[in-house]
Amino acid sequence: MAKEENKASENEEVVAGKLCFKVWIVDLSKDEALVVGRTYLLRASLTPPANDQTQYAVDHVDVIVICPHFEKNSLRESLPIPPKSDIVAEFRLVPTVPGEFIISVFLLVKNEIIHESKTAFKVR
Repeated sequence: MAKEENKASENEEVVAGKLCFKVWIVDLSKDEALVVGRTYLLRASLTPPANDQTQYAVDHVDVIVICPHFEKNSLRESLPIPPKSDIVAEFRLVPTVPGEFIISVFLLVKNEIIHESKTAFKVR
């Protein structure tokens, strides 16, 4: 699946000192407000470090998206470990009311949170 990215709206963080965790909304610029009733595609991915030879103790991580006042198609998706940069978790989000909201994206291993990424959005 091809990644449609907008560098201005993505949030990229290092997880566990190695893995790069990236969260973005497709085709959304940095300061653009979301619109009530419009569907947005939120994507999350893990990228391994260069020349990664790590032996991982798990075969996947779960990604959970929490966003009050948004309808979502799914609560949880999985990403493989070791990470594959061409595989992304996808969530369809539809804001239901205007305001300012935080979308929280969690990474879980065996149902325990190992990382949280938060991004604030305006909805009009």
